[in-house]
Amino acid sequence: MKIYLSTFYSSDLKRSAKRFKEQAENMKIYDKIFLFEQSDLNDDFKKYVKSLLEIGKIKGYGYWVWQTYFHKKVLAQLNDGDIYHWCDVGCHFNLNGKKRLLEYIEMLKEEPTGFLGFQYKNLEENNNFSYPNYMEYEYTKSDLIKFFGLKNDDPIIRSPQVWGGSFFVKKCKRSLEIMNEHYEITKNRFDLIDDDEEKFLHKSIPEFIQHRHSQSVLSIIVKKAESKLLSAYESEWAIDNQGNRTYDHLEFFPIIAKRDKQRNIVKRFWDRQKKNFSRRKNKFMGLFKK
Repeated sequence: MKIYLSTFYSSDLKRSAKRFKEQAENMKIYDKIFLFEQSDLNDDFKKYVKSLLEIGKIKGYGYWVWQTYFHKKVLAQLNDGDIYHWCDVGCHFNLNGKKRLLEYIEMLKEEPTGFLGFQYKNLEENNNFSYPNYMEYEYTKSDLIKFFGLKNDDPIIRSPQVWGGSFFVKKCKRSLEIMNEHYEITKNRFDLIDDDEEKFLHKSIPEFIQHRHSQSVLSIIVKKAESKLLSAYESEWAIDNQGNRTYDHLEFFPIIAKRDKQRNIVKRFWDRQKKNFSRRKNKFMGLFKK
């Protein structure tokens, strides 16, 4: 059994990719680490992503549709029983959490569906913090719910959503079915990924906040498959007693979702200028409200 890790980074995030790889290598668990970028997409997917960018779907470099291409690409190279870990480039690896990372691998060996994910449910082991439970009905549009033949009151929809930033796959028949279903939807049914409310065919649930694109698709698929799901707060920030976001509860967990994306100097400059412009604009508009 070999263990493979992969991530994706845009050309302006080379510093983050370098940090990601160094931290992952220090864990001394992964047999191979893939750092993918735009040029690693095949021509078909390049055209697909380009078509989305041209119509303004720039968030997540085309609403993260490229993720499933890389899942499929890596899994095709693995032998049955090998393990694939997908992790967002903004995540950090915590060496103090290596024991827990090895526990994930052991859990996956026994998981019938071959999928181990993380759901936005409470972290039971630590009650000194509170944890936002991002529910499926809050972050999945009704079109996608109906596509899966579910109703708004289905237990899958009334449960917390699954995080798409990190998950583990053991290559087997069932896990390949799960990942292929995710691929087919993200590649061929962008109408189910899109968050343009004007194009929603069905009325949203009253509590609906916003669609989570490819993550919403994956969330429903793995919950329908009854895959093993741990708490996403083994990686995500929690809320402390003062009401502040904190990562203090993650001392002995391996993957920390800091979303630390270190852009190159030009990008960082323009990001600062946009933030400064936004602050000045808000201040200026505030003068008229007084």
